[in-house]
Amino acid sequence: MAIDLADGDSGVDGSGVNSEARSVFHNVFEICNLGTQPVCVDFSVDVPAIPNGADVPDHYDFEDGDLAVVFYRGDNPGEPINVDDLDTDRSGAFRLDVGKCQCIGFEIRAFGFESGTDLFEGAELEIHAEAGASCGEDESPAPKLVKTWADEVNKYDPGKRKNDSEIDDDRDDPGAALGERDSDFVSLGFGGELIVKFDSEDELVKRGLDTDACLVETTNSRDSYLEETARVEVAGPNTDYYEIETATSKASGGTNTFEIPIEPVNRVRITDTTDPDEHNGTADGFDVRAVGGWTETS
Repeated sequence: MAIDLADGDSGVDGSGVNSEARSVFHNVFEICNLGTQPVCVDFSVDVPAIPNGADVPDHYDFEDGDLAVVFYRGDNPGEPINVDDLDTDRSGAFRLDVGKCQCIGFEIRAFGFESGTDLFEGAELEIHAEAGASCGEDESPAPKLVKTWADEVNKYDPGKRKNDSEIDDDRDDPGAALGERDSDFVSLGFGGELIVKFDSEDELVKRGLDTDACLVETTNSRDSYLEETARVEVAGPNTDYYEIETATSKASGGTNTFEIPIEPVNRVRITDTTDPDEHNGTADGFDVRAVGGWTETS
């Protein structure tokens, strides 16, 4: 199956969808049951997340870090389909009786991507239909997810300012990065490292339809100030660190949002990667206001 958008229309100058825009396509394809038994149907496909720091207008109900392509039933974007895991026994699967069909639409959120980017490059669509599956009817209710914040400093190994002097006293308290974002922050110094922990009741978990997320809050104060960056890694109680992405001081609203490759996550390591050549002598690297994500609650 292939979907061409404007590629073969001589009356359209260009191909694909508009960049920095939301495009919605109802009833693009349908899945039909031509067999002899009712089935539960689920499908999966790899789709990217909106890049960190993308400028998503406030009037949308999504932001950078959320999925860039969302599939939904028919013509209703309010009924999204979870495409990150193939399981006909989950609530995201849909039932098809004999001879019945389900139309599928999708929404493209092309914010933060370079023009010409193929959002489905290398992606494979897999559809699974199974007779006798539950379509999630026997599932227990999904656990509620709430936002949580780091509550312990595991390690703080600050670097120095560009002129090789120590970080100012009012900027070197790692405890400023704990809890929900406020006016306090800690500076890492060039090449410095901060590791924060979440207790066993607040470990970060994946968010499914809203994409997996780890939040790194930065100061993001002056638009004219040069960019500061940091490498972000996550680890679980019994795993090594996984590098996930680079945080930037230019993130929209000061919030860096990343997908997490594992769950649960109980440690986040942030290491300054700011280019000192771009800054003056008193610069002190990446600033961290808070580190958080989502956790399960009863």
